[in-house]
Amino acid sequence: MREFLLKNKYLIIAYIGLWLFMAAGFFYLLVVWAGWNYKVAITDVLISTLSLFVLLTILRYVVRFSIQSTNVFSKLPPATIAGAVLVLFWLYLSTLMVGTANGNIVNYKEFISHTMVLRAISGGVVALIVFLLFLVLFIQKRNNEANYRTKQLEDLVDQTELHALKNQLNPHFMYNSLNSISSLTHSNPDKAREMLICLSDFLRYALKQDAMQLTSLQNELENVQLYLNIERIRFGDRLQTCFEEVKETMLNLEVPVMILQPLFENSIKHGVQNTPGNVKIIFSAEENSDNSVTYSVSNTYDSNLARFKAEGVGLSNIRNRLRLIYGNGKLLTINAGQNAFTASLTFPKKIFSE
Repeated sequence: MREFLLKNKYLIIAYIGLWLFMAAGFFYLLVVWAGWNYKVAITDVLISTLSLFVLLTILRYVVRFSIQSTNVFSKLPPATIAGAVLVLFWLYLSTLMVGTANGNIVNYKEFISHTMVLRAISGGVVALIVFLLFLVLFIQKRNNEANYRTKQLEDLVDQTELHALKNQLNPHFMYNSLNSISSLTHSNPDKAREMLICLSDFLRYALKQDAMQLTSLQNELENVQLYLNIERIRFGDRLQTCFEEVKETMLNLEVPVMILQPLFENSIKHGVQNTPGNVKIIFSAEENSDNSVTYSVSNTYDSNLARFKAEGVGLSNIRNRLRLIYGNGKLLTINAGQNAFTASLTFPKKIFSE
């Protein structure tokens, strides 16, 4: 509670400003309206206003008690009574101290009695303002804490969802690879052994990455090559790849980890597996005028055999990851032409730094 008072600079500024305003008003009335000299006025002002503002800090407990209720208005009557008691106590204490301090001034005690109503009204108005000030700041503090907890919960949910997406993708790929290894074990043991080694290298990279992690384009392309080495063992010459020239300066650009491999997996699934002939997969990277970069993976396919009616697991996972990482799932675009399918990712042009 003490930290709420001492570490809230807005509260301190408002509190001091309100005190100065009341002190200036009191001083003006005592000097101009009542005609007392500066020394008498300053003594009354300092004792009256300082004692009031010290006592009114107790209202923070009243406010905290009020906002703990689901129905704040039900707490207004007791809060009003508490405020009135504070003002009456201040009125008694301040007039006693002022009367003692200025007791040698002729007729000053009578002056205090005549201005008792004015002092009470002034104290009540200031108490109401202080109460509202505490109320606003407490509600703001509670909302900030609630927003912070909500943000933490959202981050936790996002992390959980990202890990779920990653865990959904890896078994999907492993099933296809292990199924192929099982088939090659009898027909071609050497290739099965080679594929198992490639799969081990790929999974060693994939499983140690965090779903929210960012990496460089060069690391991603190296990971893609590990994946393609596995698939080339499965499909042989039917799988043809072409990596259009990527500028050396682009290799250090930032991309989400494991974001390109599902695009190649999607091309193989819908292109190579569903087409009897050879299929060519083309990767390209293009810098845009709006300081962004577009990465595209295209594959040929037989439009008479393959139909892209909806996004599969791989593309849906990519879109969900983009939504969670960048807040925009539309960074992924797909285009199914007559004999070619293209999936493109567009990211801000940013250098990766570890």
